[in-house]
Amino acid sequence: MLLYFSLLIYAASLGASLVGRASRDREARFFAFFRDPTKQQVIAKYSFIVSIIGVFLLLIYASVRQYEVWSGNELAKLLLPPYNTTYFLTYIGFRFFAPYCISFIISLGFLKIATFYNKKYEERFFYPEERYWGALALFLSGHPGWLLYLFVLLLSYMAFHFIVLLLKRGADRLSLYYFWLPAGMFAILLQVWLAQFPWWQKLLV
Repeated sequence: MLLYFSLLIYAASLGASLVGRASRDREARFFAFFRDPTKQQVIAKYSFIVSIIGVFLLLIYASVRQYEVWSGNELAKLLLPPYNTTYFLTYIGFRFFAPYCISFIISLGFLKIATFYNKKYEERFFYPEERYWGALALFLSGHPGWLLYLFVLLLSYMAFHFIVLLLKRGADRLSLYYFWLPAGMFAILLQVWLAQFPWWQKLLV
């Protein structure tokens, strides 16, 4: 369920980001609402907030379902409150919540650093909404998925940048704007494939 929710958030956010970017270059009435940078930032910010709330609600639901499954087994229910509250809370904490708590902290760290340096250098590095798209992608990737996400992001950026340099010598710096969300979608799908390998399982919290 988390996979489908994440992909839904990515799809909606990607659509909003593309429309927002196109609105900067077009005068059509359709893009008038999105042309305001403040509105674009608000959309990105609330997409990030909705993703956080949605993920943790789904984690709570998964915890409740785990409780219901174990309570139906005579042996497993001994691991539940009131018999063993500590074990159950530790299990759901590490099994469900820890990966997203870690990625949440990473995403907030990225958001703070990106905001600081972007402001210091007069918005040179990112459009205002980009910080939230990057934070959203880091959060939805979980742990250790955020490491995979950074690898995919940097690899895809360098590959496209190299191609642009070959096709157009002296080209301007390629923006990360179009890479934040697609790289995140690919990283999540790649995690599903990597889950079959024991070495990846060992990286999980």
